[in-house]
Amino acid sequence: MSDYRIEVDLGLCQGHGVCESEAPEVFEVGRDRQVHILDPQPGESHRQEVQAAVKYCPTHALRIEGIPGEPPAAEAGGTAGTIDASTENQGADR
Repeated sequence: MSDYRIEVDLGLCQGHGVCESEAPEVFEVGRDRQVHILDPQPGESHRQEVQAAVKYCPTHALRIEGIPGEPPAAEAGGTAGTIDASTENQGADR
C-alpha cells in the first residue's frame, strides 16, 4: 500500500489523455473520454510518472493526496466534487 493516493475531478476531466501517456500503468482514458484510475495508490515505483501526469494535466483534474510538500486538493485549486478514485471506478465500463 502506498503513502499517497490519486484523486480525480471528473467535472474537470476532458479526456485529453496526457495522464495516460505519462503513466499508462496507472491511468486510462475510456470510451467515455474520462480518466479511469487503474491503481489509485500506485506506490513508489510510479511516483515520478504520477507526479508528471498531475503536473501536465491540461485541465488540472488530477490531485495527489499524501505526498509531503504537495498541497492538499483543497489548497491546490480543486473544485467541489473531487472524487476519490479508489471508489469512483467500481463497475466502470472501460
